[in-house]
Amino acid sequence: MPKVAVIVVNYNGAKFLKGLMSSIESQTITPSKLIFVDNGSSDNSLEVLKDYPHITILNNRANLGFSVANNQALGSISSDIDYVCLLNNDTRIERRCIQNMIFCAESNVRIGAVAPRILFYNPVLVLNTDKPAEKIEIKSIIIDGDEPYKIIQDKQVRSLGELKSLMTKIYVMPKRPAKTGSIVKIALASGNKPVGTLLLNGNKAVKLEYKLKITEASFVLDERSILNQRFIINNAGTDISPAGYPLEYGFGEEDSGKYDMARHVNAFCGAAVLIKRKLFSDKIFDERFFAYYEDIDLSIRIRKSGYNIMYCPEAVAYHYHTGSSLTKKDALSLFNKSRIKFLFKHYPFWFSYMESLKYGVKAFVCRS
Repeated sequence: MPKVAVIVVNYNGAKFLKGLMSSIESQTITPSKLIFVDNGSSDNSLEVLKDYPHITILNNRANLGFSVANNQALGSISSDIDYVCLLNNDTRIERRCIQNMIFCAESNVRIGAVAPRILFYNPVLVLNTDKPAEKIEIKSIIIDGDEPYKIIQDKQVRSLGELKSLMTKIYVMPKRPAKTGSIVKIALASGNKPVGTLLLNGNKAVKLEYKLKITEASFVLDERSILNQRFIINNAGTDISPAGYPLEYGFGEEDSGKYDMARHVNAFCGAAVLIKRKLFSDKIFDERFFAYYEDIDLSIRIRKSGYNIMYCPEAVAYHYHTGSSLTKKDALSLFNKSRIKFLFKHYPFWFSYMESLKYGVKAFVCRS
C-alpha cells in the first residue's frame, strides 16, 4: 500500500482539533506521518495537541500563512512518502476517505491530485415555505440561543399540471449540531399576508403566528426531525471562471446524488486534497499567497505539468468553512489581494491591472 503523510496547518482551531484527530485515527489506512504546523495560535491548540504524542508539531511564533506552513511541513517528510494529504484544521474525514482517494490516484498514472466530496461540517435544518423567496425576508433564526453559522435561501419550483408555484427553501446551518430537544425560533417578514405553510425537513408542519407583518414560529426538534437533517455541499470539485474566480461545483446544494460520479476537474479545494509527492521537490505552494488562491495556483501548475485532477465522491470530508479566527473583513481583504496576485501570475497584465484597480490594490504591491 502506498505511504501517505497528512499535513494540517492550524491557527486558533483548538475547538476542531479533537474531532479532526479522531477522524484521522479512525482511517482504514494509517498515515505514515502526521504533521501539525501551528501558526502562532493564541488559543489552547498546543495544549490539545499534547494529547497526541505520535504527531510531529512544528510551532511558529507568528502566523506565517497557509502556504509557508505547508511548505515547512513538506521539508520534514521523507522521500519514501508517495502521497501528501492536506487537511484544514476545521475539517473531519470519513473513515475510508484517505483510502478512497489513494485508490482513485492509483487508477491512472496521470492523476496528480484527488479532490474529495466536501460537505459542510454540520447537517442543516431545511425549511420549506409557500412564499416566493423575493417575498420573504429572514428577520432572525435562533437555535438553542445561537444564531446559525450560515443561512442559504433558495427557490424551488413545484409543478402540478399547468399550475406552477414558487416556494422558498431555507437551509439553516447551526454552529453546533442540532439535537433532539433543541429549541428553534424563527421570524420571517412576509408582507401583508402571513406565511401559510412552514415545513421542517420536508415533512413536519410548524405552527405559525402572524402579527405586525411578521410570521413567527417556535418549536422543539423531535427525533424524527434530527434524523431527517440533510448535508449541504461545500465543494464537489472546482472550476476557474474566465475572470479568475474559483467556481465550486455544488456549493450550497443538497447532497442528493447530483455529484456522485467521479470526473476530471480543473482545480481542487485546499481544505482537503491528496497530492502525489513526486510533483514537488521542496515546496507545495507559492508562498506569495498568504491565504486563498494557493490551491487554484497549484491546480494550474499540476495540470500544466501534464497531470490531471480527479474528483472522488467516495472520499468524503466535512468542512466548517472559515473556521479560523479571521474576521469576514480580513478574510475578504486577503481573498482580494491573493486574487490579484493570481491574475498577475496567470493572466495578461492589462486585465490584471484593471482588476486590481477595482479593489484599490496597487498593482506593484500585488506583483511582488
